Amino acid sequence: MTRYQLSQISTMKQVRLVLNRFSAIWTSFAGFAGQVKTLGAKIELILVLAQEQERDNRGLRADKVKLTDLLTDAVMAVAGPLGAWALVAQKEAIRLQVDLVPSTVRKLAAERLVLVAKDVLALGQKHLAEAGDYALTAGELEVLVSRIVAFEQLVASPREGVARTAALTKLIEAEIDQTMDLLKLFFDRVMFRFKESHAEFYLNYQTARKVVQPSYRTEQGAEAARIKREEKKTADEEAAAVKKAAKGEGGAKPTEVEAADSEAVTASGAGAEAEEATAEEVAAVIGTMAEAQEEESVRAGVLQVNGTELAG
Repeated sequence: MTRYQLSQISTMKQVRLVLNRFSAIWTSFAGFAGQVKTLGAKIELILVLAQEQERDNRGLRADKVKLTDLLTDAVMAVAGPLGAWALVAQKEAIRLQVDLVPSTVRKLAAERLVLVAKDVLALGQKHLAEAGDYALTAGELEVLVSRIVAFEQLVASPREGVARTAALTKLIEAEIDQTMDLLKLFFDRVMFRFKESHAEFYLNYQTARKVVQPSYRTEQGAEAARIKREEKKTADEEAAAVKKAAKGEGGAKPTEVEAADSEAVTASGAGAEAEEATAEEVAAVIGTMAEAQEEESVRAGVLQVNGTELAG
């Protein structure tokens, strides 16, 4: 189960404790009492399913470790005598094939371990007569066969165990969702009935409902956070690449920074030209206005010379 699911179960259990503590208040309400009983039954079912799931996972891990050790021992019991015979008989190819180390064999993946065991078994069956003087017996080969079969059934192809675990996971998720809906849709609403008449009961219930810690994020929240981190990482890498290219370390091609600078210079020049054109237009308008004013003054019989008005 996820941490968020565990926190939900903790909330359910805390709510049940509060309800049981104040049972004298709601016992007379048959409908309420019935829902309390339902809540308790659902919590117990979830706990049983969780224990079953954990036992399956723990048991599968323990069985795998045990069977891996047993199969490794059986492989070495056959490979050892074969290697000794091959060394004396100068069968270098066979010696190299059975030159195994227990710690290495034990760490092999399940499928690979089965292949190695079957190869050693085939060599043992083929050269039993020759390696018999080096303590290889038919009994050792039979043990290896039985342990390969057991390992394949319980470890190399654990389809039934995986299917069972998956089914339990889905069942637990469904039960948790239903129980949380019971809290939200029934108890959260009915509890307002006791807000004034039984304030302590109401406050304890509200406290129990807030057991879920804010740090426990849902899978959706965790996924969103992961995407955000990846986007930031990508942006940082792009910025670093642009910065590196701007310093001349990225080759002779124009960089995005240079292109941006060029665009900025072009835009600045265009702006300056626009400003110059505007200034010229304003000067022309002012000149036109001055000429018109001078003509008007002349018509009025007044001539302006260095700021002094002379009558015409």
